Amino acid sequence: MIKENKANHSTDQYDNKRLILRRGKEFKMKLKLDKEFDPEKHSIVFTFYTGDKPAISKGTLCTLHESQKLDNKDWGFVLEKHEGEEVTYTMMTSVAAPVGYYKVLIESICSVTDSPGSPNVTKITCPEEIFVLFNCWCPEDGVFLDDEAKREEYVLNDTGLIWVGTYRDFEPIPWNFGQYEVCVLECAVYLLSNANLAVGARSDPVKLTRALSALVNSNDEGGMLWGRWTETYPPNSTDPTEWVGSVEILRQYLLNEEPVRYGQCWVFSGVLTTLLRCLGIPARCVTNFESGHDTDCSYSIDCHYDVEGNPVDDLDDSIWNFHVWNEAWFKRHDLPPGYDGWQAVDATPQEASESIMRCGPCPVLAIKQGDVYLPYDCGFMFSEVNGDRIWWKVEKDGNMSVEYIDRNCIGKSISTKAVGSNEREDLTSAYKHKEGSTEEEDVVEKVNHFGSRKEWNVKKVNRDIQVEIGHESAIMGNEIKIPLQLTNTNSKSSRTVSLSAHIKCSAYTVEQTTNNLTSKPSPTF
Repeated sequence: MIKENKANHSTDQYDNKRLILRRGKEFKMKLKLDKEFDPEKHSIVFTFYTGDKPAISKGTLCTLHESQKLDNKDWGFVLEKHEGEEVTYTMMTSVAAPVGYYKVLIESICSVTDSPGSPNVTKITCPEEIFVLFNCWCPEDGVFLDDEAKREEYVLNDTGLIWVGTYRDFEPIPWNFGQYEVCVLECAVYLLSNANLAVGARSDPVKLTRALSALVNSNDEGGMLWGRWTETYPPNSTDPTEWVGSVEILRQYLLNEEPVRYGQCWVFSGVLTTLLRCLGIPARCVTNFESGHDTDCSYSIDCHYDVEGNPVDDLDDSIWNFHVWNEAWFKRHDLPPGYDGWQAVDATPQEASESIMRCGPCPVLAIKQGDVYLPYDCGFMFSEVNGDRIWWKVEKDGNMSVEYIDRNCIGKSISTKAVGSNEREDLTSAYKHKEGSTEEEDVVEKVNHFGSRKEWNVKKVNRDIQVEIGHESAIMGNEIKIPLQLTNTNSKSSRTVSLSAHIKCSAYTVEQTTNNLTSKPSPTF
């Protein structure tokens, strides 16, 4: 009955001979006994267990006797029919069952025998394990998603698009998630066996997703994929731009039991999407253009230059032309009401979270509202999409002063693949209020009270000269024209301006190079 059960559980696409079930949903099991089944004489007991040390107290072992009716809050089974030696049961897994492989022990107890004495007991362990997944079709499951088109896109779809480029010039690249391939489920189990996560805790999508965000990168023990951001790559490794999907990465890791070389953000995100969808958690890749990287919990992006206008790069936070993370869909029972739904989670190694390279899950709504005190890593995620860029002038004696704050340059055109099409869906409004709006200013002010520099009050700096840099296409070897618009917002006095331009030529995968241009003072305006 494996084929019928897998079709009913939307797991028939998995390239796996085992029975794969979504928790909290009925399935059928047929037994063939060595004698005719008599419900007055026979009783059947099922035991399902998972992990190395299964225990009832841990939710990893369940012994089942026949029930009168089924309830997906608990494991159970009822007799459906019997004919001769064959008997069919309708079974139910708990909606709170830990995901993973389960062994099944069946006991057949015949209470009446031809000779007096103890009942005749036959014990059989099923030769094949079953696998239990999360179930986004079940309203009682924490990953429930009440939209069939979205379930099709975020759980069942095994291909997708990931946006890359710059916020002025971006495009999608195809990615093969391949969650049904034979090695993927095995790799997910192997990764979880390396996780610092109890088997019973695999019932919780929050804890499991956080564990996977650490395991996809290799910065900590047992991880899958090395990150590398260089122009060239050593022999016997793979340039991140050469990957077209997750399956080969997972296959290599499972085969060699050592980290695969190499990945960058879109690769980490693609692999995490594969693992989450494979385990039944709705997931998607999300690209943030002009993505900030705060290193000191100030929730701002700091840039420094000296008195001559030269960059002091070793003090700077980073701004990536794009960065890709994930969103996973589930309820947050660990948080106050209102934070269910899409959760941002990032497997790219950037900053340690509780001493491990991982990030999230963090409610997307919490990022938008500036609730940076909520778990997990909401403050870091906020700075990626809505941190102010603060320009510091570094004096020769090391003193610094804030010269300018750009409040609108971080977090642009946040993108994911639209449901049921290859179009781009813009998610920017899900992560932040409209730039310059009262709501957005209130959120930034709120966040500043929780930052590491709140007592410095750097956000109060104002300048009465506004500079806007235009954009024109450039061709290699030709002149570059850079339109500038300078506005004096102080109507009571004039200003004389000197311009110092720093032009950085860079690609996502290589180190930046800088050319400095300095002008003479311009006319007063």
